[in-house]
Amino acid sequence: MTADVPILIIGGGIGGMAAALALARAGFTAHIVERSPEFGEIGAGIQLAPNALRILDGLGVLPELAELAVHLRHLVLMHAETGRHLTTVDFGEPFERRYGYPYTVMHRGDLLTVLHQACRADDRITLEASRDVTELSDDGGTARVRFADGASYECGAVVGADGLWSTARTLISADRPVCQEFVAYRGALPARDDAMPT
Repeated sequence: MTADVPILIIGGGIGGMAAALALARAGFTAHIVERSPEFGEIGAGIQLAPNALRILDGLGVLPELAELAVHLRHLVLMHAETGRHLTTVDFGEPFERRYGYPYTVMHRGDLLTVLHQACRADDRITLEASRDVTELSDDGGTARVRFADGASYECGAVVGADGLWSTARTLISADRPVCQEFVAYRGALPARDDAMPT
């Protein structure tokens, strides 16, 4: 079975949902396919700088995000090996006045939930879970996307938002992610105002 889809987005994560909302706001229809059986985020926190919040505001989801986000007062940079205080960035009123938005953090799952709800509320966006893309081909004026169940879509455009091990990337590039052997760990620690470095 082959169906026609004007714009197909492969990947129902943060990038895919944001792309669909941007297309819908511009008057286009978008169809998202996601490999997992449910639309959901695995991960921890995410930092949203003012430029990210400006985009999310343009997508119309900022009020919902504001209820879930934490607005940081300071960013403290410490030396990874010695623990020595390097500098502190003040995210107060002057920062927000200069950049137009605050600096915030939130859980990735909360961000995706808000984006997912906005996509479901928009008639120009359709979503399908449990759709494992196995092949993409360029047929000249259209792209063909095949799924593990044998079905396929003919698409006017395909947006690859399917993560690090992207199937979509293989259509345009043979490159593979390279491990640089650096690892970053994130966590939360209790803090008191009187414990801030000076």
